[in-house]
Amino acid sequence: MKTRWKNVLLLGALAGACAANAHDLEVEKRVNGETSTTVSTYPATLVFSYTVTNVHPSLPSTLLTVADPLFASRGFRFTPAPPVDIPVGGSLTYQFTYTLDSFEDCLALAGEDDDPSTPGETPGFTHAFRVAFQEGASEARARVVCEQPPLTCDDTLYISTGVPTSLNVFDPVAGTLTPLFTADIQYHAIGFNPADGYIYGLTTPNRLLRMGSDGVPADLGAIAGLPTSRYDAGTFLADGSYLVHNGATDEYARIDVDARTTLASGVVDSPATLSMSDLAVNPLDGRVYAFNQDTDRLTVFDPVTATHADFGPAAPVNASGAVSTGFLTGPAFFDQAGRFYLYGTDLDASPGGPRNTLYQVDLTTSTFTRVVGGPPVGVVDGASCALGEARVTQVSGFFKVHLDVARDCLAGGAIDLGVVGTARTLEDMMGALWDSPTLGPDGFPLAPASSLNMRLATELLTATCNERLFGPTPRGMAALEAGHAALATSMAETARRDILTELTAFNASGAKRALPLAFDLGKGPATPLRAMQLGQE
Repeated sequence: MKTRWKNVLLLGALAGACAANAHDLEVEKRVNGETSTTVSTYPATLVFSYTVTNVHPSLPSTLLTVADPLFASRGFRFTPAPPVDIPVGGSLTYQFTYTLDSFEDCLALAGEDDDPSTPGETPGFTHAFRVAFQEGASEARARVVCEQPPLTCDDTLYISTGVPTSLNVFDPVAGTLTPLFTADIQYHAIGFNPADGYIYGLTTPNRLLRMGSDGVPADLGAIAGLPTSRYDAGTFLADGSYLVHNGATDEYARIDVDARTTLASGVVDSPATLSMSDLAVNPLDGRVYAFNQDTDRLTVFDPVTATHADFGPAAPVNASGAVSTGFLTGPAFFDQAGRFYLYGTDLDASPGGPRNTLYQVDLTTSTFTRVVGGPPVGVVDGASCALGEARVTQVSGFFKVHLDVARDCLAGGAIDLGVVGTARTLEDMMGALWDSPTLGPDGFPLAPASSLNMRLATELLTATCNERLFGPTPRGMAALEAGHAALATSMAETARRDILTELTAFNASGAKRALPLAFDLGKGPATPLRAMQLGQE
């Protein structure tokens, strides 16, 4: 079975025996011990079990042939091979383990689907396990549901652009767009749902789309009760509903994405004095913010009362000190710390230019602070996971080469590393991070216990900085307590190695998440050569 959309593979297991006559043998096929399973993270291990049971009331039955064409081509062999005698009431179970390396691997299996009952709109594979015996044949089908891997809920900024639509990641330091996927359709009103880790959007006419980490839009179908309109702005509210808005007509709607139903819809009050290109939810107060281009002021929209309220002075102010009434906005974002960002026209350029500049906007003073210039974009919308919690950590290599970050960590006080010493200065810290864990200052190999101490000290220092800079967590505090004990008391080597493993795992647990946006923007560049030199002084 092949589909145009190959975004969401619906997997599971159908078990049963088909026969017009009485059977000597019945079969069952399961996946991961269940009748169905859903996979959304990769690589994923699938364990298929095939059970053949003799159901004859008084005689043994002979299994003559077995077959599973899908996995035969992938190396699976039934052992013991037929023919096999199965006694009365007895059964025989075969097992095969297969690893789905990626979502694309699942798509490849879907392309080989042999189940004629599987509708084309529902990609998946339901290959049959077939057996033959003296009285006839029997079969069972395994159906597995593969979903797109979700996105990571952190301070990553997503921008959709163009016709057809491309979903991109925006780098707020370099000012670049990195495409995830360009669809063959146009969609609008993207919003990041922190409940499931997917970005949602709408086509015209309004069908609900969902994008995972590959950026490929999965068509989830029509939305019951949604008025026909071109909703071009979207965000997810604190209650989990999906808010969409039409900037031209000021129509809005709230949607339950799980049920694909409309919760509320209408027109915002005073549409003649309201023009919002995009909107975003502040994680600190749960309210919806936007820039009102009709009044050149920030505004708050209440989706319950369908009203909006401008606040603060007119903005933004250009280089001459006057309000730039020609400022055009595009995407709006909040980061998880509650800082507001707009991507719009360059205040230092002529009015009416392209939207190509990211600004941080102060919600108290309405001050626009330029963050970075970027590519010009059109037919654009934005999304971020402001309502989530990043739980960022970094590994030791990060602190080795970011001197500003290391200084910030040391600002919290000296770091006790037990028998290895105390890191009081930047030089102490760089020494602990850069010194070899296997060689001493004289170049000779360290004793195993001393080498283990050095590794523990590196990870303990790193964990201390993670807790100080990115916020304490129960796991982090427990790892620190164990690390200090391992470097301060007599303890069995196996226990110390277990603590090293946990410290290392904690430091890596959030290392793939985007750094908090303000943190990322405020720190200097990584300078490995300078850091190494400083550690050796």
